[in-house]
Amino acid sequence: MVTAITLQNELGTMGNIDRSWPAKCMYIASALLPSFLHKYTPFSQEMPQYHYESLPQQAHRQDTCFLDGMRGLAALCVFLEHLLLPFWKDIFYAYGSSKDSSNLLQLPIVQLLYSGSPMVCIVFIISGIALSLKPARLAREGEWQDFYKSLSSMAFRRGIRLFAPCLLASFAHMIMAQAGWSGIQSAVPWEGPPEIVDEFWLKQPEHLPSLLTQLSQWVHFFVDKVVIPSTWRGTSISGRDYGDLEHVEYGSQLWTVGIEYWSSLVLFTVLLGTADVRLVFKMIIITTSAGFSLCISRWDVALFLYGCLLGHLDSLQPSPKVHRNRVWEHIIFGLLFCLGLHIASFPELGGPQTPSFSWLPFNGNSRLWQSVGASLIVLCSVKLVALRNAFSHHVLLYLGRISFAIYITHVPLLGTIGWRIFAFVITSLGWETYLAQLGGGIISLSVLVPIQIWVADIFCRFVDEPCNNLATRVYSYSTTST
Repeated sequence: MVTAITLQNELGTMGNIDRSWPAKCMYIASALLPSFLHKYTPFSQEMPQYHYESLPQQAHRQDTCFLDGMRGLAALCVFLEHLLLPFWKDIFYAYGSSKDSSNLLQLPIVQLLYSGSPMVCIVFIISGIALSLKPARLAREGEWQDFYKSLSSMAFRRGIRLFAPCLLASFAHMIMAQAGWSGIQSAVPWEGPPEIVDEFWLKQPEHLPSLLTQLSQWVHFFVDKVVIPSTWRGTSISGRDYGDLEHVEYGSQLWTVGIEYWSSLVLFTVLLGTADVRLVFKMIIITTSAGFSLCISRWDVALFLYGCLLGHLDSLQPSPKVHRNRVWEHIIFGLLFCLGLHIASFPELGGPQTPSFSWLPFNGNSRLWQSVGASLIVLCSVKLVALRNAFSHHVLLYLGRISFAIYITHVPLLGTIGWRIFAFVITSLGWETYLAQLGGGIISLSVLVPIQIWVADIFCRFVDEPCNNLATRVYSYSTTST
């Protein structure tokens, strides 16, 4: 129903215009193009227009639009990690951690381009900021009625906003598996890290003879892995709810969505509980809670609360003046940003044996240092205008708009065609030399990245954004007096 309504909205007034069937087909084909190409079609005046201006043109959002750009870049990095995962045995190791880890792409900071875990940490902080900004402003202004209404609306809509797109995407993944379009295990040999072959590769969905069995398998996955992750049931102490349940996964990347939802509820509780507290004491409470959460390995809650802390900073509140950084701010936050990039590059495996990270205490906990690095990256991006401008580039703003769609759809896309295309290219070119690896990667990315962006753009317009609108309508209907 949601998709049907969206299709009608996307196609505009086509049904009210007397057109021939060829013209109608051309109109539909134009609507299915990526949204940034709509202005080049003959029907540009009738289609919804999406603008992705850089920061100077985003005066009304100049304090926060850079967060969208960071989110878009993070989603693309997660896509790159999962694309390379089945083909690179040392992808989770950093440069110098072993005799086989000598690829220049494994150098600190460079490694972030294909590291998904630090990007998840960054997105969690951004979510904490985004959810805290409006309540923080309303509480500071003493607009209590609007504060409680805003908090109620966000808490009500959050579940629909996060789970509805995942429900539809994972269901589509299940249908593709039932149709025999997956079966990646027999089509592509696993050359990735042996440590996760059981919890990632062997849990990719396969065709089952019975549709009911496949449907039941999907329901168990969605409830046990997505809606109620094991880290929130006390059955996982690793801090990574990834592959710890005995079921096939119709979207292994969705392990973060349930964690994000429940962490959001904790954030809403903190905002409500500290609503009338003076700002200084509120900062102390939130900081203490975030530190305690990190100490007990609840990195997800800690990152959301840290984002809440940043959301209360004056630098993120709307201001008519454009802030210019002083020289000392450029130096200090520039160095902290570089340090954050380095620490966030802490590898998933082999951290204590890596020369560039062995100096850190608690170097057996990758999630701890990835969280610390991500915190420094976002903090410096908040404080430095130059970084805000960089992350507010119109390309990154576009990726930010479709970032959730990229995250949701990339594993089904890889499981059906992505990994097959990559395997075909590297088999054709060879994988023995560095130049062959680089060439194969560039060719594969030049094919798969545009396909991923196109799929995510369509999913964003026809599924993700309509689900967001549906959540708003359901909340409005539920709160309207009869």
